[in-house]
Amino acid sequence: PDSVYMDKIVINLLVMMFKQNQCVTALTALFAAARHIIVMFPGAFFVEQTPFAGDITYAILGHFNSPNPTVRSKAGGIFYLLLRNNFLALKNFSKMKLQTTIALCQLVGDGTEMFPERFKQSLQAVTEFAKKDSNV
Repeated sequence: PDSVYMDKIVINLLVMMFKQNQCVTALTALFAAARHIIVMFPGAFFVEQTPFAGDITYAILGHFNSPNPTVRSKAGGIFYLLLRNNFLALKNFSKMKLQTTIALCQLVGDGTEMFPERFKQSLQAVTEFAKKDSNV
């Protein structure tokens, strides 16, 4: 990226698109873009004092309630990537633990209808990704 602001522009655009109602095909493309952006700009999410980790966590956890199992699985994969890369960058989970707690409180506070079974299935996807990851 040539601009020092490129990460902020791209991440804000991604978060904004995640917050919109999207079809499964668009969400699949957004999840792929999120994977790339999280890997490409790790400092913006985990090292620098920016709201990006919280913003993307809120957007991703919102998709844990999706009626579509593919969307839930992909959301779980992105959430695992956030946890993993946070741990690799900071050697602890405290930032993502805090961001996850805040995001869940925001979802409940926003009146988002929570479906415990769907949320549980998404968390199981996170567990499966962790089990398959031999690098951490």
